[in-house]
Amino acid sequence: PDLSNVGARLTGADNDAYAHLYDPQSTGKSSHMPPYRYLFHRKEIVEGEALPLAAITVTKESNKQSVEPGYAVTPTAKAKALLAFLKSLRTDSALPEAPLVKQVQSK
Repeated sequence: PDLSNVGARLTGADNDAYAHLYDPQSTGKSSHMPPYRYLFHRKEIVEGEALPLAAITVTKESNKQSVEPGYAVTPTAKAKALLAFLKSLRTDSALPEAPLVKQVQSK
């Protein structure tokens, strides 16, 4: 897909974007994107241990079950840089050959 304006579409929490990078199939929608799990640290959590502040939650949309039960998944510096780059990809001015289409906000 065209990522030239993906920054305008990444308006939700960073957790959602990181979850999509970690497991694109977790949203329940058809995605041909491969998972980028190598951009994340995965650490086993001992019972009663608090999750790190940077930990992300990746759940399957269909049953809300964790993709990585018993593990904390945290983005690496490369994952953070990738998300920052993707958020910077914005096309805020219309081009004659590709006019901007106004998005209707669903309620």
